Amino acid sequence: MYQRYIKRTLDVVLSIMFLFLTLPITIVISSALFIENRGKVIYKQERTGLNMKKFKIIKFSSVNQKINKLNFEVEKKVTPIGKIIRVTSLDEIPQFINVIKGEMSIVGPRPMPSIYDSHFTEEQKERFKVRPGITGLAQINGRINLSITETLKYDSKYIKNISFRNDALIFFKTFKVILCKENNIRIKNHVYKNIRELDSLKKLEKINKNI
Repeated sequence: MYQRYIKRTLDVVLSIMFLFLTLPITIVISSALFIENRGKVIYKQERTGLNMKKFKIIKFSSVNQKINKLNFEVEKKVTPIGKIIRVTSLDEIPQFINVIKGEMSIVGPRPMPSIYDSHFTEEQKERFKVRPGITGLAQINGRINLSITETLKYDSKYIKNISFRNDALIFFKTFKVILCKENNIRIKNHVYKNIRELDSLKKLEKINKNI
């Protein structure tokens, strides 16, 4: 009942309210980024959502887009204003538009770049049976400092226990994490390391199936 009907309604209502309340902040950030990035305010990246459908996640642009796009060490591309909005998680505000469009939920597994899709095990692909979220269980339990397998374990735990109570706890704990700046300092984005880690689990899954 909650997951099928109430959750989506709450997502839309809360997202509209949040975007309205943060409008002054959005105007300030957009103006600052427009000047710093010479007109580049929004950053979009392909992610995989519900039923493995692709969509463009929307964020405030916190990096210098002129630096080689194949450079996965994101921290080298972050601009001065970008650092501020990343640490405070204000770069995530535009994602509430994704929620209103039905591409995301406020609470759910964080959507990962589509580059990872073919490397997930069958069990890990369960994450595509629900809408991805702006925040989730992994985000309040280590966030970006978790390994990709640890993140996926938290995602799996969340999917198996979706409820209004759990969503509310994650939602309010997210504010604590942001305000206390817990795990807000981003580490290197080891894309290739993450893929190797996923592939090793996928090979193990195949071995277990053949036993």
